[in-house]
Amino acid sequence: MTATPTARDRWQRVEEILDETLDMPTSQRAAFLDEACAGDPQLRAEVEELLADDEEADGFMESPAGETLLGHEAPPEARLEGRQLGPYRVERRVAAGGMGVVYEARDPSASRVGRGPIA
Repeated sequence: MTATPTARDRWQRVEEILDETLDMPTSQRAAFLDEACAGDPQLRAEVEELLADDEEADGFMESPAGETLLGHEAPPEARLEGRQLGPYRVERRVAAGGMGVVYEARDPSASRVGRGPIA
């Protein structure tokens, strides 16, 4: 008598197939899934759903959340370059990511440069 796979076993199989599929060129995926999921259309459907989610999430953290939500970069008046924040004058934008923007600022009275969140 064959033991019925548990939900954990099932998930491990889905994960194994997904990992292998993600590592190969898109053009080879269908043939691989034909073989890896042979006789189990539900398994294939689960893997294909996760592949679609991965495609949709591609680049998710590449731009600031505001840009992602609004569909465009902040308007020039919302940018901080050239503005005074407390003792700091914001010099330039250093980097931006999914959670915010980092600026370089200068405190003219102290002749020092600060990097990090200032607002």
